[in-house]
Amino acid sequence: MAEIKFTKAQEAAINHSNGAAVVSAGAGSGKTAVLAQRVVKLLCDEENPLDPSRIAVVTFTEKAAGELKTRLASLMNETAAAAGKEKARFIRAQSRRLHGAKISTISSFCFSMIRENIELAEGVSAGFSVIDQTHAELLKNAVLETVLEDFYKNGTESEVACILENYVQKNDLALCNMILRIYNKASNRTDPLDWLDRSDDMAIQNGVKKSLEAKAKAYADSFKKELDELYTSIGTYDGSNADSHTEYADKLDSCYGEAVRRLCDNDFVINDEISELSAADIGRAPNDRSTDKAVKEHRERAKSIFAEIMKICKKITSFDEDMAKSLPAVTVLKKLVISFAEKYAEEKSARNRADFSDAERVLYNMLLKHPELSERAGLQLIIVDEFQDSNRLQYEIFRRLSGDSPDRLYFVGDIKQSIYGFRGAEPEVFAEVSSQDSEFTVLPLNENFRSRRCVIDGINTLFDRMMTPQLGGADYAKDSRLICGTDSTPEGTEIPDEYKTEVCIVAKPGKTSGSEYEAAYIAQRISDMINSGFKVGKDRHACTEDDFAIIMRSPKSKLGVYTEALRAKGIGFSLSLSENFTDRPEIRIMLNQLRVIDDPYNDESLAKLLMSVIYGFSADDMARLRTGTFGVDV
Repeated sequence: MAEIKFTKAQEAAINHSNGAAVVSAGAGSGKTAVLAQRVVKLLCDEENPLDPSRIAVVTFTEKAAGELKTRLASLMNETAAAAGKEKARFIRAQSRRLHGAKISTISSFCFSMIRENIELAEGVSAGFSVIDQTHAELLKNAVLETVLEDFYKNGTESEVACILENYVQKNDLALCNMILRIYNKASNRTDPLDWLDRSDDMAIQNGVKKSLEAKAKAYADSFKKELDELYTSIGTYDGSNADSHTEYADKLDSCYGEAVRRLCDNDFVINDEISELSAADIGRAPNDRSTDKAVKEHRERAKSIFAEIMKICKKITSFDEDMAKSLPAVTVLKKLVISFAEKYAEEKSARNRADFSDAERVLYNMLLKHPELSERAGLQLIIVDEFQDSNRLQYEIFRRLSGDSPDRLYFVGDIKQSIYGFRGAEPEVFAEVSSQDSEFTVLPLNENFRSRRCVIDGINTLFDRMMTPQLGGADYAKDSRLICGTDSTPEGTEIPDEYKTEVCIVAKPGKTSGSEYEAAYIAQRISDMINSGFKVGKDRHACTEDDFAIIMRSPKSKLGVYTEALRAKGIGFSLSLSENFTDRPEIRIMLNQLRVIDDPYNDESLAKLLMSVIYGFSADDMARLRTGTFGVDV
């Protein structure tokens, strides 16, 4: 087995043995290798071996769980091959028992625990089945329709008028979406209905207002820094119009400085500040071709940041008035959400079904009412990967499963990579367990082994400004700056300008769509670099089409625009689109067949199955079948 050389930080994370731990692992830091190595080390410890069946590893996706199982099996085999005869026999025995380890997503883990202890579960009974996302949405929509029909029919005149005025336009689609969003948010709570019932409407609104105020303060702080840097850059600039730039910076400070400083110091009244800021007139900035690049950049950034301050302050000034008007509607809306939640739970219970949000809530209630369940589970190690995307309900489950031994908990994640807030992720939970007064030991892994220093420097420069406690929920500059783990460009070596990371702000001209103009800009840059013989790679070869990659968040929606732009410049390309296994036609057919077997009354799946290539029913056949003219009574 080739020996893997771990860094000191990685070794500390692998060998940690004193209490609960949270591994704060930056991108490209080798955290998966560290996680796997830690599990293998504990399994292969002959003096105090860990029973595989006492391990739970929670991953974010089924794919990640499968990959981890494969990696662990491979690593166990490699460890056995490098060990002596007796130890190798012991390791192989442990490896054979590895299938007993609980390595899965949080939903799969919770459902497994519920089924193993079904006599303690409330809301589901033996033999319950899990509703997939599609059917859960269909059931939710049906329940929502029933709830709203009842409300329109039996609600008081003032309540109905209040909802219609505030949430209904041409139809009640916006109202439905809002009810579902609030319900989904509540579902991540340990006590969703109680939380909804006792939540104070004004407290919710004040929370939103405080969030806006915090954002305004953060931008104000950034404005102060930019102004300071603008003065510094002007001080080192000896161009012909240096005095004009100094005068402009002085105007910025005199017009905005005091109000911005009060914003930063929490000593402010927003209405007063915005009146003062709005009335300021600083005129046009001096500009000519000789102006120093740094001066321009700091000046433009200061103006941009100030524009954001103005937007947020204006939102705050109108907030109190808007909220006062909508408060009665919020109260009625809360009642509708509670009514929907109760009815949806009844419908699922009647069918002995559960959806994915039930998995966590049912298990949490089991642990709450039956604390002995944690001892029955007997877990000695609970590892949670991608912990930054967990929520408080999930955290409470892990804590209760650890019983009186929180040192069984081992969390791995990176708060900077939390992108699933829309799915209920609460990165503040990660921030709490990583704080100084937490009982968790924080094990940082900030070395990045994937990227060159020019990339790392660019990322750090960008996120130093974007990720602050006020704006991003993390102090990037203090705790999370990436360190280049490769030696391609040693620290202290000056990186040529042409290889530094660029952030290109593309302003679309005229009626051209933003996507079209961005695609054209990227294609032009690639073409220019190829034609100029731009040197890349360790061997410093002239770049070709193969040296470029265009990464998009949603490629399917923009693919045509980019392929057209690349073709226009004569640039060859290949596409790499990940296909969901369950989206394949043959898999969809089999899934529909299984759904019909599971539930013969599932009309949607039955129709899809009959119209598949297996049975070949046409739309006319289906119509005749439905109307009874096909010779079959349905």
